[in-house]
Amino acid sequence: MSESKRWRKVKSQHIKPKDTQKPQSAWINLYDFSLKKQLILMHASARIKAFITDMFMINMPLLYLTTYVFLDGKEDFTHNQMAILSCGLAYGIITSLFFALTHQTPGFRYMQLRLVRFPTQKPHTPHHTAPATQELDSIKIGFFRAFARYVLWVFGTSFLFGILIGFLRRDGRCLHDIVCKTQVISI
Repeated sequence: MSESKRWRKVKSQHIKPKDTQKPQSAWINLYDFSLKKQLILMHASARIKAFITDMFMINMPLLYLTTYVFLDGKEDFTHNQMAILSCGLAYGIITSLFFALTHQTPGFRYMQLRLVRFPTQKPHTPHHTAPATQELDSIKIGFFRAFARYVLWVFGTSFLFGILIGFLRRDGRCLHDIVCKTQVISI
């Protein structure tokens, strides 16, 4: 027969309930939402400063050359939609080249940010195919992925939903980061 246990002894054992956690969602819990925490998680301040720096260092010279060298001034530039589109595409190509080659634009380098591949899965076996010395953040983004990220960034920020998604995710990644499997990290 089994030995009967005293209630005092059972109560003092502090048996922990089984860990029945369901998988964590990528989305935040709105009851615990903190705007300050999300902005820090998204590197929002550093990203805005990096964007302004890139605009002055990359886009302003493009706009100046297009306006005063290739066209006859401000009036021609404002009425020429192809010139405006070509400046936007040239800016996207140049920033994509920076991201593809060095993981950083001049603004990202100034703010000590880096664009890396998002770790989607862990290797299942100890003999995975990637070299042991190559870390996930040193894998090149690639020009086409970086340019697709730029196009999605333009589309997402134009309608604001691309940025708002970053506020609602636990990892702070925006729409263009999610689709292109990238992440901005601080170095």
